[in-house]
Amino acid sequence: MEEIKSYKYFGFFYKFPLLSGFLGFLLAFILSQLITLKDYQILKDQEKDEVLSYSSLIEEKINIILQEAYSAATVLTFLYERVDFEKEFDGVGQEVLRKFPLIDAIQWNEEGVIKYVYPLEENKAAIGFDIFNDTVTHRYIEAYWAIEKGEIFFSGPYELKQGGMGIVGRLPIFKEGKFFAFSVVIFRLETFFDMLEYDPVESKYYVQFSKINPVTHVEEFFLPLQEGYEGFKTVKTIKQGNWILTVQLKKSNAVFQMLPPFLSMSFFSILFGIAVYFLAKLPSILEKEVSKKSRALRIIVRRFRMASKATSDAIWEWDLINDKIYTLNPQGGFKKSRKSG
Repeated sequence: MEEIKSYKYFGFFYKFPLLSGFLGFLLAFILSQLITLKDYQILKDQEKDEVLSYSSLIEEKINIILQEAYSAATVLTFLYERVDFEKEFDGVGQEVLRKFPLIDAIQWNEEGVIKYVYPLEENKAAIGFDIFNDTVTHRYIEAYWAIEKGEIFFSGPYELKQGGMGIVGRLPIFKEGKFFAFSVVIFRLETFFDMLEYDPVESKYYVQFSKINPVTHVEEFFLPLQEGYEGFKTVKTIKQGNWILTVQLKKSNAVFQMLPPFLSMSFFSILFGIAVYFLAKLPSILEKEVSKKSRALRIIVRRFRMASKATSDAIWEWDLINDKIYTLNPQGGFKKSRKSG
């Protein structure tokens, strides 16, 4: 009864072994690749975490630079009330730059006009420049943003009046609630990137700074623009300068790392399918073997029958172990007749 039920429930499995083997392979392949897919997603998440971590590191370095710039501008503002800038600005500037080595230059700007700058020799061209009347770079727009916000704002990077690309931080100063002057700090673009310790060739990350030009509203990039990277990318905004920080993994290795597990899982699925095929094929193989043995047995019985009809002698078998004798019935079957003793 159990064999009948088994055949009833698994008849299709035994009847179509090739299809059963394929379904077994398909099931094993799907399940194994689901595991592979999960591992692949784990690797992608790890890469994402690495990019986010590196982005946070870059952002932290930027904040350190900007905080130092803000501190320098604050010290300069503090000294304005206590030191005669007309006579001692060079000494003040030297002391500020010594205390804040990340800064390349400082300026004192009254009502938009640059009055004092240090170091003077290499920045002399900036003296007397009125940023509110700048019709070329329109940098006054960002200067007004600093006044409106009442806090330091970093303009640029752009071509400095004294030459070279730089970033300018302006801290607005107010007297009796009205704008009076800017305490200004400057660091050149190359200094800024040196402080970030980013090597675009050796690093496995692509880092880009950009900014929406307040006049043209076109995104401008600080570093050479590169495309074709495939890794995870994150974009952040540095609000102190309205900068856009982009960090992207140059190349994702998740697919390469998952290739060996994918191939091994696929090979396992093929072996499983082959095993299912032979398991489904086994009953038919056994059935053929039983049929073959039955045919051979029928031939032997038929020969005994023919032999018993052709002779009057008895055909018998002696079981030496159990000491029993079996004789052939006229119908061709053996029966126990007696003990030999």
